[in-house]
Amino acid sequence: MEYLHEMKLTLTEDLVSEKALLRSLEGQVSKRALKRLFDQKRVFMNNETLSAKKILKSGTHTIGIQILRTSFPTIEVLFEDNDLLIINKPKNLPCLPNDPFDQASCIHFIRENFNHPYFQDDENESGLVHRLDVETTGVLIFAKDQDTQVSLRDFLKTDQVQKMYRAWTPAHDLPPLPLEITWEMAHHNHLKGKMVVLTDAKVTKYRGYPQEAVTWIQEKVDEQNDFMDLRIQILTGVRHQIRAHLKALDCPIVGDTKYGTPHPLGLALHAESIRIEWKGKIIEAIAPLPVLWKNYSN
Repeated sequence: MEYLHEMKLTLTEDLVSEKALLRSLEGQVSKRALKRLFDQKRVFMNNETLSAKKILKSGTHTIGIQILRTSFPTIEVLFEDNDLLIINKPKNLPCLPNDPFDQASCIHFIRENFNHPYFQDDENESGLVHRLDVETTGVLIFAKDQDTQVSLRDFLKTDQVQKMYRAWTPAHDLPPLPLEITWEMAHHNHLKGKMVVLTDAKVTKYRGYPQEAVTWIQEKVDEQNDFMDLRIQILTGVRHQIRAHLKALDCPIVGDTKYGTPHPLGLALHAESIRIEWKGKIIEAIAPLPVLWKNYSN
């Protein structure tokens, strides 16, 4: 279901629509998010799509912005207690909305389906503890209070947490398993949203500082039709860690358009399980594999 958010825009001078909206929505939407709204043809005036470069005359205009909503799929709850909620995130549902007018995300699912006051809080991302890429499925954790959210975010970076993933890759001769990968990672020098693996001293062009990244390929679960299904453990939580490390090993994840090649089913990466020693108890959640998991090997 989709509907429009209408707003009055009063201009004291002629401005292109993109600049006028950015000024009116200052602090609510980034320039990048606003560009996405125009690119997706979600901005309207007089019942017609509004171009980002259209000149708006001084005066008052009524602008409509399309609100994205979705009928959420059935999402399985893997674990719940007084502190935490753990769900099995479906494919193609982002953890967070892409813009203030996007209500098709995991946090909106949580708000609509769980009547807990902390989940309704925009300031704290509805208790979201960590993130998964939009195409990644599996274990996703929400906290029910701020202390738990803050402390668990730090705790997930320690060796007291066991995080397991599954990934399909092209069949490849790997060194004996389990295999530890300790190459540091950094942000790509000019491609926003992409990481580079610092495999040797020759990789010198990157942004920011190198980040420690430790990935263990634990075992080969299956091999079919020149593809292999790997079980992978991560000891750190660097952005795109598994995806970039596997690419550096010459076995990129199937369907990874950023580090490999496309696949009709998208990215073959699943957050399979998590095991936490938390507040004197052991919490374990296991996310069943997606229904079409085996189809990645076809």
